[in-house]
Order: sequence, then C-alpha cells, then structure tokens
Amino acid sequence: MKLTVFIFFLFFTVLAGISFGQRANRDSIKSLQDSRNGYILPVSGHIHILVVFAEVVYDTGQDPCSPEGSKDWPSGSLPKWKDKLFDTYPSHNPKGIITKFFYESSFGNYIVTGDYLVNKKNPDAPVKILASEKITTEKILIKASEFKEFTTRNNFIINDFDKWTLSHVGHPKHTPSTDAPLLVDHVMIIIRNSTYPYNSSGWTSSRSPGRIFGYE
Repeated sequence: MKLTVFIFFLFFTVLAGISFGQRANRDSIKSLQDSRNGYILPVSGHIHILVVFAEVVYDTGQDPCSPEGSKDWPSGSLPKWKDKLFDTYPSHNPKGIITKFFYESSFGNYIVTGDYLVNKKNPDAPVKILASEKITTEKILIKASEFKEFTTRNNFIINDFDKWTLSHVGHPKHTPSTDAPLLVDHVMIIIRNSTYPYNSSGWTSSRSPGRIFGYE
C-alpha cells in the first residue's frame, strides 16, 4: 500500500472531530462532546505512534506483488523508508514525513512522533503472517507479540506509547495517561503485500482490534 494512504488515514482519525464533532453547550464544555476535543485521538499535545511492518507469506494462492518486493521495500525486510515516517523525539525542526506534516499544519501545537517494532533476533525482518491464516489486524498483532520481547528501533518501552487516557468520542483527552492497565494509544500497521483490507485503501478502527504483548 502507498505511504500516502496511511498518512491520510492517520490524518482522518485524528482530525475527523473537526467535521463530525458536536458543538457542546459552552457552559459544560468539559463534560460533553466538542470538535475541539478531537474525535478519537487528541488534536494537540504529543502522541507517540507504534508502527508494525508486516508481510504476508502466500502458502496458498499467488502473491499479488513481486516475489522479491520492490526497490524501496524488498521482500523479507523492513522498508527502506522506515526511518523517514516519524521523528523519534519532539523538536522545533521535524524531519519525519508525518511528524513534519502535523507540526506544520497545527502550527507546532500537535506533535506526532513514533517508532517501529523490531524482532530482536532479526531486526530487519517484518512480522510475517500466513495467507492461509486469514489475515486480520488481530492476527497480525498476535504474530507481532510472538517476538521474544517488546523492542523498538530506538529502544522505547511499551509505556512510552500510552500518553493519553481513554475517553469517549469528542470528549476531552487527558495526559499523562491514567489507564490501568496501560493502553497503546495508536498502532499503525503497514503491510507490504496484502489484499487485506479488501478496499485496497486501508482503514482505521476506533476500537481495539486486539492485543499486542498483552495490551489493548
């Protein structure tokens, strides 16, 4: 799938409240829905995204993509652009494609950083899932959780991905998080060679699609 697809869907998830949020009674803004609170994710402050790169092993049927992959994403490896999506830490001069986009569009009020999951035994290998296992988000997260331990490229711990307390749609978001047990705020799954989802353009879910390393 194209990188632009995932940038769009992250953008939609975060800012959909601007279009769909309900204007609350001004006297009770903190208790009712309001577009300024964002739809599912916050629209200000700092959010840290967990990225999972995946690859389908076609044990049945034919791989819809070239078996060797592409120049920018070879088969059996992580994409060449893996370090270009997000800045690792906040700064006033962001370089990552997604980090820079949100920094500029929010005039520096919304900081989107991130890091990607790696297999400590084989750091350049994506999560692999068999086509015969019925490819779903839940299955991909289960496979990711089979890595020996939770490790990211820049050595973040899973707690670093829970900065916001879960709240209802359009309601105020609170940081630091008081979720117990912790909840990973946002997981972005990017698959190299999949026909899932079947609309060929990606999708987002406002609910937990499963657990990663035991956490929703």
